[in-house]
Amino acid sequence: MSKRRLYFVALALLVVGAHIAMLTSDRMPFETALRLTLVNASIWGLIALPALYFWMRKRAKRAADER
Repeated sequence: MSKRRLYFVALALLVVGAHIAMLTSDRMPFETALRLTLVNASIWGLIALPALYFWMRKRAKRAADER
């Protein structure tokens, strides 16, 4: 496994872990935590998914150029 992939998996695990911690926290009502989790997850999706798409496109182009 490459270092980049390992970093991406670690980041994803940290984000998911933070969402779980926020949902199970007793410091705020569950409804508030759920709303914040949904907003946070959607923002991460808006940031990470396009970056992942362009990275995979670049990787596929390099593989096609090597052939």
